Amino acid sequence: FDDLFMESTETILEEVARLSKIVSEFSQFARMPNPEPREYPLNDVVHSVAVLYRDAHVDLTESLGDDVGNIRIDPERMTQVIQNLVLNAVQAIEGVSRKGRIHLVTQRIASDGVQLSISDNGSGIADADLPRVFTPYFTAKAGGTGLGLAIAHRIIDGHGGRIGVRSQPGEGTTFLIQLPG
Repeated sequence: FDDLFMESTETILEEVARLSKIVSEFSQFARMPNPEPREYPLNDVVHSVAVLYRDAHVDLTESLGDDVGNIRIDPERMTQVIQNLVLNAVQAIEGVSRKGRIHLVTQRIASDGVQLSISDNGSGIADADLPRVFTPYFTAKAGGTGLGLAIAHRIIDGHGGRIGVRSQPGEGTTFLIQLPG
C-alpha cells in the first residue's frame, strides 16, 4: 500500500504541476501586456539569454553584429521571446544523438531594421506542421501547451516586427525575427 500511495502521490503532483503550467501560460497569453519599448541594445538581451542556457549538453554560440546597436524594444518581452525559442531549441536537441548546437545571430539587414536568428541542429519540424507553429494551442511536443510560439509571435508583432521559421526534419530549425530599428 505504501508504494502504491507514494506512486499515486507523485503522479498527482506531476499532473498538478503540468496543469499549473498550462493555466499560467493561458493566463499570460490571454492578458498579455502591450510591449513598452525603449531604446535598448538588442545584443545585450541576446547575450543575457545565451549565458543562461550554456551548459555541457549544448554548444551555444553567438555572432552579435557590431552595427545592431540600440533599437526600440521592451527588453523583458524580448527576453521572454528569446528564452522561449532557445528552450525550444534545447528540447529539439534532446531527441538527437549528435552534439547539440544552437547559434544566435544578430545583424543589421537594412538601414532601418535588424534581424535575430536562432538556429539549432535538433530534430526539426515536420513540413506539415510549419504553417501552424504560431497558432495558439498547436503543439507537436508531449506535454507542450502550444502557447509559447503564439506568445512569441504576439510579442514580435507588438514590436512592429515579423517572425518566421525554416526547418528541415532531422537537420534542425531556424527562427528569424526582423525588427524595426
